[in-house]
Amino acid sequence: MAIQNRLILSVLILGLFVEFSRAQIYPEKEYFNSEDQSIDTYFISDDHSLIVLGSEMVRILDAATSDTIQTIDLKGKRARSLSLSPDNQKLLIGLDRAKVKLWDVNNNVEEYTFETSTKNAIYLGGPAPVVATAFHPDNNIFATEENYPAESYLQIWDMVNRVELLRVMKHTPVERLIFSKDGRYLLERSLQDSRVISTETGEILLDVSGAGGVLSDDGNSLYIVNTGSKPGETAILRKYEISSDKITYTSDEFMSLGPYIEVLPNGKYLLALDES
Repeated sequence: MAIQNRLILSVLILGLFVEFSRAQIYPEKEYFNSEDQSIDTYFISDDHSLIVLGSEMVRILDAATSDTIQTIDLKGKRARSLSLSPDNQKLLIGLDRAKVKLWDVNNNVEEYTFETSTKNAIYLGGPAPVVATAFHPDNNIFATEENYPAESYLQIWDMVNRVELLRVMKHTPVERLIFSKDGRYLLERSLQDSRVISTETGEILLDVSGAGGVLSDDGNSLYIVNTGSKPGETAILRKYEISSDKITYTSDEFMSLGPYIEVLPNGKYLLALDES
């Protein structure tokens, strides 16, 4: 779904997890405003210094100034997912028809485009769009996921040798993939739930409902928001321990800003995307 007209990132401070306070809205920062363009997908770099906006054009912005650093013309194709490498040197652009473009940000040039083909392309009407991409912390491994109506495949790739390392069949389409900082886990996230997957075996270690799931900095916990789908509805933030599948923290209720809500890995802030 395209996010029409503007992208607003609002930060809500919730205090430390051991001592939660009421949510307070910080001043909004508007990074994009246009009457004739739309945004299909976006990505914020790990160090929060860059914002990438994607549709038929991909724009890399300086998060501090909102200035456009680089523009990539996809020549009629549309970006379905975006992911910057941890060192901000490479950009993955998920496209339609099971294609992924690897872009060299430093030199502003395409390295290669490859196809994440699966057997489903034969009987489900052709290759599906790559709706989620993610870089491993070592910068040389990445994950992709396609969006099929009945089932989808999560794949982990060796970027240097261009070979598949792991394939897991999934039955629920996702909107984002996130590696843990140590690379042990991969978070597969939709708007309704989150799953934590072992990158070695493909085993699902944790499967919980809620929005905005994100792994903690130490990789041992999952933060997730149980929220209503409309602004003004109440929401609750929970913390799950991955190894035991137990809830180790539950916040007081706070006001939801809508369905696009994300916990930052330090557990102190929520990031909300206002669609309007």
